[in-house]
Amino acid sequence: INKFDTLSQSTVRLHTIGINADGSKLFDVTYSGVIISRDGPTATILTVAHGCVPRKDQVTYTTVSQNGEDAVLGHITKVGNEDSVDLCLVRADVTGKPVHIAKNYKPVIGDKLYSVGSPAGVRRFPSEGLMAMHDSVTAQYLTSLPVAAGYSGGPIMYRGRLIGIVTAQISTLPHGSIA
Repeated sequence: INKFDTLSQSTVRLHTIGINADGSKLFDVTYSGVIISRDGPTATILTVAHGCVPRKDQVTYTTVSQNGEDAVLGHITKVGNEDSVDLCLVRADVTGKPVHIAKNYKPVIGDKLYSVGSPAGVRRFPSEGLMAMHDSVTAQYLTSLPVAAGYSGGPIMYRGRLIGIVTAQISTLPHGSIA
């Protein structure tokens, strides 16, 4: 089994529709997430808050897909109290294996990284790139992983371990992402 097959077993596709209080559709987004733990049939998934955390005066409906199965999200918890932290934890009954999380990863420019995302709703599309920069104060990484809409929330892996989550694409760099 190659690294992408293994990672695909831990990556999910999320789909959220936001509806205003007046019933009009506000947004319809597809993004990614990564299973970080399991409790029986229920998986805890790390993803981006900008996809799954409801905003004031709106209702959201979110489904999670893994291996073609759809499940409705359970509890949603935003990570951290600051708006600058674009992460949340969600729980859902989906199949898949938790990723191994890196402990004490020290980024080195040129480290080979890989990811799996859901661009345009495609399930588990692979991507490879390099560590380009890191900011030790904000703990943000700039990578050369080619990403597109749908990769947000997807894992960034180094040597089989989770080191980050794709949070943004850099539109001025054709192959740039922030984690």
